[in-house]
Amino acid sequence: MARSKPETPPEAPDVDYVVDLFKALADPIRLRIMGLLVEEERCGQELAETLNLAPGTVTHHLQMLRRIGLLTEERRPPYTYVKLDYARLRGAILP
Repeated sequence: MARSKPETPPEAPDVDYVVDLFKALADPIRLRIMGLLVEEERCGQELAETLNLAPGTVTHHLQMLRRIGLLTEERRPPYTYVKLDYARLRGAILP
């Protein structure tokens, strides 16, 4: 009896995206930022103070997380607040 090839679920996440996602989350600073954003949205200045990092360093890491689509932002002058895009995160991990 011939075995059939397992089917890939139609909504399976893109493997290249999942690899980029895990590469981004492999950085300890980005992982700490994600942990803080699970609690509530925050501005970059607040993240820098909480993590005891330079604002430029936080901005760099936020750009990396934005690039893979894990963050959404809302401009409320004079700050820009970032929060997790839970739907995108779930879609990347779960089929």
